[in-house]
Amino acid sequence: MSYIEWSDKYSVGNDMVDTQHQKLMDIINRYHDALEEKRPRAELVKIFDEVADYAIYHFRDEEALMERIQFPKMARHKVIHKQLIEQIGKLRAELVSGVAEIEQQIRFFLKNWLTAHIVGIDTQYTPFLAH
Repeated sequence: MSYIEWSDKYSVGNDMVDTQHQKLMDIINRYHDALEEKRPRAELVKIFDEVADYAIYHFRDEEALMERIQFPKMARHKVIHKQLIEQIGKLRAELVSGVAEIEQQIRFFLKNWLTAHIVGIDTQYTPFLAH
């Protein structure tokens, strides 16, 4: 069983976004697996970098979609994306420097960030996709 399982509750009603969210879940699941298998910190950093890079790519695509559909809360959504990228940067620095227990904190953050962001924030633009 995966650390994060995709289900319809995470669908925002757009195939591109749903596919990208699934890819983020896959990368987070790889981080979880590497942590459980006690892989070297360097490998955790590499996977975490992949999450960060893909999140930036995803945010860019998602923001372009919100612009196309004229989502009225787009400015707020962009601020949230910026804050998430800043948080990821701080966590990466802590992971690289070896802060105690940071690996588990990152795993918890990644799962909660993605699932809460999709359900609580991203689904707000779903009604605008039909127009």
